Amino acid sequence: MEIKFRGKQTESGEWYHGYYVKAPRWGDAHYIIMDYHGPSTIAHEVDGDTLGMCTGLKDKNGDEIFEGDIVIYKVHSAPKLFMTTEVKWDAKTAQFYLPGIKAPKGYIGEQALSGTRQLAEVIGNIHDNPDLLKEAE
Repeated sequence: MEIKFRGKQTESGEWYHGYYVKAPRWGDAHYIIMDYHGPSTIAHEVDGDTLGMCTGLKDKNGDEIFEGDIVIYKVHSAPKLFMTTEVKWDAKTAQFYLPGIKAPKGYIGEQALSGTRQLAEVIGNIHDNPDLLKEAE
C-alpha cells in the first residue's frame, strides 16, 4: 500500500496529494510532493493543520477516504438510519475510526473505518465543509 497524504495550500486553497515532508532545513513548513523525480522534484507548501493521511480505503463510490473527510454512514442495525461523522485516526489502537458510531456487539469503542467503507460515502472534509458536521447535530 502506498502511504499518501493531502494538504491544502494556504494562498491558493488548492489541495495537493502525495508524499508528506517536513524537513528541519526548511523550517516549520509542511510540504506535499506529488511525484518524486530526484533533483527536479516540486514540493508544494501546505497548511499543516489541513494534513490528512489516506486511509488506504475507498468509499462506496470508489473515492479515496482521507483522515479529516466527512462521511455519511449507513448504520448496520437500522438500514434507514444515516449518521454524519469525521474520519479520525486513533493512535492508541492504530486505526482510522468513525467517532460517535458505536462498534458492533462484541467490540469495544467506536466503529473502525476498515469494516464500514462500503456503507460510507465521502461528502466533504472538515477543512472545506465544517458546516456538514454542524448540520448533522
